[in-house]
Amino acid sequence: MKLLKVLILVWVVALQLACSKTENSEAPTPNIGTPKGLAVAKNQNMDGAMVYLEPTIIYSSMSKSLSAVFTSSAKFFQKIPEGFDDSIESFTLDKGFMVTFAENEDGTGEAICYVAAVSNITVNLPARLSNKVSFIRFIPVVNTLKKGTGNTNINAVNSINSTWFYNWGLGASSTPNQQYIPMTWGKNVASFAQSSVFIAQTGIDHLLTFNEPDNPSQSNIASIDTAINRYQQLLYTGLRMGSPATEQDNALASKWLNQFVKAADSKKLRVDFLALHWYDWGNQTAKADTDSLTSVGILNRFKNYISRIRTIYPDKQLWITEYNANPTRSVEIHRLFMKMSAEWLNSQNYVERFAYFFPSTIPATNPDFTLTSIGQTWANLSSAPSFGSNIVPQ
Repeated sequence: MKLLKVLILVWVVALQLACSKTENSEAPTPNIGTPKGLAVAKNQNMDGAMVYLEPTIIYSSMSKSLSAVFTSSAKFFQKIPEGFDDSIESFTLDKGFMVTFAENEDGTGEAICYVAAVSNITVNLPARLSNKVSFIRFIPVVNTLKKGTGNTNINAVNSINSTWFYNWGLGASSTPNQQYIPMTWGKNVASFAQSSVFIAQTGIDHLLTFNEPDNPSQSNIASIDTAINRYQQLLYTGLRMGSPATEQDNALASKWLNQFVKAADSKKLRVDFLALHWYDWGNQTAKADTDSLTSVGILNRFKNYISRIRTIYPDKQLWITEYNANPTRSVEIHRLFMKMSAEWLNSQNYVERFAYFFPSTIPATNPDFTLTSIGQTWANLSSAPSFGSNIVPQ
């Protein structure tokens, strides 16, 4: 009997202590979900209520009219968790992931793409996006090497064996060793329907857009308004977006690319990096006493061109997706220029990627897809990582 009384007394005391603790302690704000690489918070510095989000999913306000456009990829969409639409001030992103935040539910308006390439990042959103986020795309990102391949033949791509490649179009896919970068070459491919296809694909984190829209023999999009309208339809992918790539002179001030970037800025359409072409046009007959001195002159003109681009677009990262010493020049001049230009591009932190364009007269591969001598030169060149640091725009 005494033992029973003692047990009852201990139970009562324990219950009182538990009740006292519950009444006198503020219950912690619960986190929603489990850690997946991205957490967003309602206050700055990851204070207050927060939620973990799932990778590859697009989180959006998702009006019925807009979600109907993307029925083929509907499983990749979720509504932003309750209470967090237009209520995010900070986030934490793990290394190896990227995230795009946008003001509007379709990925337009004020928008920023962050890349945690070399370490985790914790960031307070700038005023232009703080408490205004209605679109989130969170996916893994690959930190390839800068040196890549542009080729329409997958056998040639495999022989060159860079860590990334593109083929001026769609339809290829990444391999265990090489990441594929799709390109919406012309205006007809840039659509909500194609965006839906990209959303459903895995392994894609960047997108190249129009190929020489200023050139009537290429994608030929003379109207900046048309290009902007089509480009806008690709923003729903949440991918990191490249500008149209123009002929070399039409990337300079007041030319086609400059007009496009200004129009995109005025409409608050995100352009994460510029895609550039350069072939030393205008100087293709310039020749010094030796091949070595000729290649040095080409390199100096190339560096001057990139410096001019950097002055015009100081906040943009660069991809040089087509370049060479000019198709009229010899294999040896190309070889020398290739080596020197790659070394210089690797040293420029604002240059993320570059791909040499092999003229038909100087191919990278033989008919059986073994490497030619100059193809082997390109394959042997060392390269720096595409991202030497995290991408944290303001």
